[in-house]
Amino acid sequence: MSNSSNITGESLLYLTDNQLRQGIEAMFFAYRGFTADPDRILEEYGYGRAHHRAIHFINGSPGTTVNNLLNILGVTKQSLNRVLRTLVDDTLVEVKIGVQDKRERHLYLTSQGHQLQERLSAAQSNRMRKAFKNAGPNAVSGFKTVLEAMMLVSTAEDAEQARTLLSAIEFDLIILDVMMPGQDGISFTAELRTLQNNTPILLLTARGETEDRIKGLEAGADDYLPKPFEPKELLLRINAILR
Repeated sequence: MSNSSNITGESLLYLTDNQLRQGIEAMFFAYRGFTADPDRILEEYGYGRAHHRAIHFINGSPGTTVNNLLNILGVTKQSLNRVLRTLVDDTLVEVKIGVQDKRERHLYLTSQGHQLQERLSAAQSNRMRKAFKNAGPNAVSGFKTVLEAMMLVSTAEDAEQARTLLSAIEFDLIILDVMMPGQDGISFTAELRTLQNNTPILLLTARGETEDRIKGLEAGADDYLPKPFEPKELLLRINAILR
């Protein structure tokens, strides 16, 4: 395999099919190594990677709902229920009924769940820390940029789902509907700005009055697009924000 350190920045724009194939193979083998350490820990409990993913995201967003977890993991409700049932039976995850909506089920790690999560996280963190140390400082931001560029557009049904996604991924742009279910887009925009989240925000709304636009912009939005609108206008506004 060729030494990737000999590839200049300019030549990266013109990667050959063979170089891309080598990159794909490298990702396969890196993923195998990245998952090998936690797999050995999971085997002690008779768990698989689906249990690991559930534990990871519940830890990152305590109180997340089952629906939020479904949206993030992209699995069927049946498969997630099997995983959660096992984690609950083994006293690693606790389920609480929603206060405002009794139909919601909120998920939390128990003290035992946190202990397992810390073991799993430490195994992967140590491997990543060594890899970044060996690769040098420029590799950290470069690797993150490549991974994020390969991610699909992420969607959230409400502010709670959006918080979970924002805790795990650094986005280039956030598009919010002012009239989204639960917390509205303007107050969520203000919340993000209070938390020092400076990701550009574009608000979409059926409210096109001047007063409403002013409220959105004062909350910290970068732009405000009233409905109905042409898809081309939306793309032009996105490009203008990201320019």
